[in-house]
Amino acid sequence: MSMDDDLDDYELFWSTIVSHIQILSQSVANFGDLFVKPVLKEWCNQLVSFVMRPQTLVAISMILILALICHVFEYWFKSALRSAVNLAKRVNIGLTIVSTALSAFLPNVECITRIVSDNIVDEFKDSYVGIYAIQGRRPKMEDRFTYVNDTTRAGIEYWAVFDGHGGDSAAIYVESKLYEAIRKRVEELITKTDSPNDFPKNSVDFCIKDDPKSKLSMSESSDSNKSSKEYNFEALTVTSLSKIVTEEVLEIDRQLVVDSKEKGDVSGSTALIALRNVAQNKLIVANVGDSRAVICDGKGATIPLSFDHKPQQLKEHKRIKEAGGFIKFNGVWRVAGILATSRAMGDYPLKDTNMVIAEPDILTFNLNDIQPKFMILATDGLWDTFTNEEAVAFAKESLIKVKQSNTTHTAHEVAKNLVFESYRRGSLDNITVIFVVFDDNFDETSNSL
Repeated sequence: MSMDDDLDDYELFWSTIVSHIQILSQSVANFGDLFVKPVLKEWCNQLVSFVMRPQTLVAISMILILALICHVFEYWFKSALRSAVNLAKRVNIGLTIVSTALSAFLPNVECITRIVSDNIVDEFKDSYVGIYAIQGRRPKMEDRFTYVNDTTRAGIEYWAVFDGHGGDSAAIYVESKLYEAIRKRVEELITKTDSPNDFPKNSVDFCIKDDPKSKLSMSESSDSNKSSKEYNFEALTVTSLSKIVTEEVLEIDRQLVVDSKEKGDVSGSTALIALRNVAQNKLIVANVGDSRAVICDGKGATIPLSFDHKPQQLKEHKRIKEAGGFIKFNGVWRVAGILATSRAMGDYPLKDTNMVIAEPDILTFNLNDIQPKFMILATDGLWDTFTNEEAVAFAKESLIKVKQSNTTHTAHEVAKNLVFESYRRGSLDNITVIFVVFDDNFDETSNSL
């Protein structure tokens, strides 16, 4: 067989294959024309016929109109709700808790401890101490405060503010336990006898209960043991009181961390505590976090009583890095990108790594040298809108105006004015202010400033 014959056979083979493929393709095309296309065309015609019916057009139109109405109503409802919430916050709608004093059942001891509830204003009124707290623009109230005037039995006056974060559990825990722990240690130090503790165990807790029988019983018990116990207030030095405060803050924090781990509660709280040692007329200020205190001295100058603990501060940043942590800018500088203060009570996830600690910085002041006019303790909701000097200047003006109006509770009105002014300036946080007018200078305040 020649090569030409081979080529002819090859060409014949491929021409046969191509012919079969063409026939198969034509058959498929004819099948589509005969069966698939008519079916699809019929379906389309029926769908168009159904859609174009008057009944169908009316139904579709009603569905579209109803959807539009629902969308508009949802938008209107959300806008109205948002406006109502903002209005409620602006006018501070809610209940006002009326302040009471322990003096009704325990003479010479005045005590007030308040737990601030959601959407309410909390306040305390006294001749020399005024407290005002509002939820402000935050969705929940997490601030707490305590005031105790226990000059007769413990020889101290106690003011404290606690600014919670991540919930209010930590602030409530510290507020409810810290003063009692400090009071017990102070009493042990100044007590000369070994007689049973005559100061009621739950003195601070009783301040928030409404049980006349319990109050009477506590008062009678205290009076019956009063003569069997003596107190040496001179034993309570600045050094000893500072040591007690530091140890009890750390111990309460340790207990809080254990409790929080069991409950899975990651909340935390700042703590700002001011104590006046009455015998020596000295002031001790312990600070954990970024709440702040200032005092106006006899010359009208501003004296800071505490300094904020911020992650970006050189000392704090170094400590955080040595603990294996880091800081990150997220609106403000934050520990591990989370917490805006480098010291706090609670916050156990950050406490385990030692990135956040609860050790307080303590400063002491001789009030005989300062001759103070007034003192301000406040959570950072106030200090977000006021510098130290601005707060003192505003308080001076407010104090003079309030005294000239012959208002009964001067300190309370000044505290209230500070809170409202901070809110007016745009504070986005809870705002709590304790304003203290020192009694030795109270009558001269309006003239000397």
